[in-house]
Amino acid sequence: MKSTLNFLVFAGFFTLIIVGAAPKAEVVFASNPEQEQNIAFPENVMAVIDTKCMGCHKPDAKNEKSKAKLQWVLLADMETEELVAKLDAIIESLEEGSMPPEGIVAKYPDMKLTEAETKTLKDWAESNADRLLGDG
Repeated sequence: MKSTLNFLVFAGFFTLIIVGAAPKAEVVFASNPEQEQNIAFPENVMAVIDTKCMGCHKPDAKNEKSKAKLQWVLLADMETEELVAKLDAIIESLEEGSMPPEGIVAKYPDMKLTEAETKTLKDWAESNADRLLGDG
C-alpha cells in the first residue's frame, strides 16, 4: 500500500515537472497555413490580446475605425515592411497609453491594460520588430 502511494506521489510530481517544462504554445494567424509567417503570438501575448484588444481589432468588430487601424489576424500575412510599421504603431500606442481609449476604459474599467500587460505586449512587439529588421 505504501509503495503504491509513493508511486502515485512520484508520478504526480514527475508529471508536474514535465508539464511545467513544456514549451509555451504559440498561435499563428494566417489565411494560408502553408505560408511561412513573419510573426507568431506566444500564449502570454495572446492572452492579453484576447482579453483586452480583440474585441475592437478583429474582422467582425462593430467599430470601423478600430477595425481599419489594426486587425490582429492580419499581422501574420503582412509583408515585413508593413508588419514592422504596424508593430511600431503598436509600440507607440502602448508608450502613449492610448489603447484602449479612455472612453472604453471609462465604460469598461477592466479593459485597462495593467503595467504587466503593457510590458508583455511592448516587449513582444519590440523584439519582433528588431528581429524583422535584423537587429535581434
